[in-house]
Amino acid sequence: MKDKRVMREKHGLKPDRATILVSAGGFGVGSIEHVIKSLLELRHPAQVVAISGRNEELRDRLLTLGSEVAPESKVDLR
Repeated sequence: MKDKRVMREKHGLKPDRATILVSAGGFGVGSIEHVIKSLLELRHPAQVVAISGRNEELRDRLLTLGSEVAPESKVDLR
């Protein structure tokens, strides 16, 4: 079993925040941006890790969305 603290550090994640993993590559799950935007409104400090798999178009949209996160947001998007 891998050490959670070590893995968070390795991937640049904050050790004191809840971590939410969203994986929505190429399965056509609908508007993943809507899910991410909803998570960004959380009041609890958290970090969202979004994985797009091989879907380059989705990756680009998620990167754009990440660049638009307000600095005062309690939620980080990676």
